[in-house]
Amino acid sequence: MKKYFSLFCMLAVPFTSFAQECVTSITSDVESSRYALYPGTNGSEIIDLETRLVWRRCVLGQSWNPDTLSCEGTAATYDLRDAMLNAEVVGDQEGYEWRIPNIKELNSLVDYSCNLPATNEVAFPNTPENVAVWTSTPDAKNISSNWFVDFQLGTTGGNDRTKGKRLAVRLVVHTVN
Repeated sequence: MKKYFSLFCMLAVPFTSFAQECVTSITSDVESSRYALYPGTNGSEIIDLETRLVWRRCVLGQSWNPDTLSCEGTAATYDLRDAMLNAEVVGDQEGYEWRIPNIKELNSLVDYSCNLPATNEVAFPNTPENVAVWTSTPDAKNISSNWFVDFQLGTTGGNDRTKGKRLAVRLVVHTVN
C-alpha cells in the first residue's frame, strides 16, 4: 500500500497547479505600470515603456482571449531552427518583423521578486511555469548552445541547439510606428 501511495504522489505532482509566489520585501523591477496595451491588438500585445519593445503576451501555441484577458492553450515547443522559422512566418502573416528576443531582452521580463512564474502575471498571464523560452543569443562558452530563460524561477542557462532540444518561444519586435 505504501508503495502505491508513493507512486500516486510522484504522478500527482506534475499535474499540481501552483499559484505565483512573490516576496513583498523585494522591489519588483517589472511593475504593471511599466507596460501598456499596444493599440489595435485587442490586448494580445503590450509595449514595455522602459525598453520600447512590443511583446506578444502569449507564447507560441497559446492564443489570446480578449474576453478573459488571458492566454489560453498549451505552449508549443520548438528546436531553435524551427523557432526562428516560426517567428518569421508569424511576422510575414502579421506584417511585423517578429523575432526571438536576445538574452538581455527576454531576461528583462523576469520578476526576481516572484516565482511560479517569475514574471508579471498582469502583463504576461498564464506564462507556462515549466517551459523554458529560447533566446537568440549564442552561449560564448559553448558554440553549439543558445541561452534560454526559465520563467518558473527566473533562471537562465544554455541549451545545446544541435541536439534538437525543444523550448517555448515568446516573440518581440521593436516599437512599430
